[in-house]
Amino acid sequence: MRKTLLCLAVLCLTGCYSMAHLEDPISAEQGIECEYDNFAKTNICNGRHIVSKAQDLTSPSANSYLSIDLAQQDLSPKLIIRVNQTNNWTFPKQVIDSNGQKLATTRIDSQIPVCYSGVCMTWEYISVNLTMDYLRQHADTGFSMKTYGIRGNVIIEVPAAYVQGFLNYIDKHKAI
Repeated sequence: MRKTLLCLAVLCLTGCYSMAHLEDPISAEQGIECEYDNFAKTNICNGRHIVSKAQDLTSPSANSYLSIDLAQQDLSPKLIIRVNQTNNWTFPKQVIDSNGQKLATTRIDSQIPVCYSGVCMTWEYISVNLTMDYLRQHADTGFSMKTYGIRGNVIIEVPAAYVQGFLNYIDKHKAI
């Protein structure tokens, strides 16, 4: 019972907010937040989170968002994915898009943010390296990819409106 309540609370916390940024490029663009670091000379811009629901209560779920450093000469967007699982590490190893393309990934971090009565959430962060060409090729269709892990897989769906809003933001702000 406690495990079910914890899972429902986490699902609500990760998915109970407006999804307009997934349906409208303008909302997606307006939801982007940037942070300039004067020491590192970076300008990291992140889109709002996309929630990918678990197939069932024992499968992992994920939150993801597009990210880019606009201060870099070579614009290299990334999809940051947080794989969420209860009482288990998924150990994500590779990401493949719906066209069968294996995408380069970097492991960022692992955390156990919440434990309650022996039930713990695990969060595993990975970065998927994308290109501007990849985003532009998927601006009208969006894209989907699957993370493959030792103890679980999760499908990530990135809608066309989200990609379009992100690209619009980059086009308007990359020279600033």
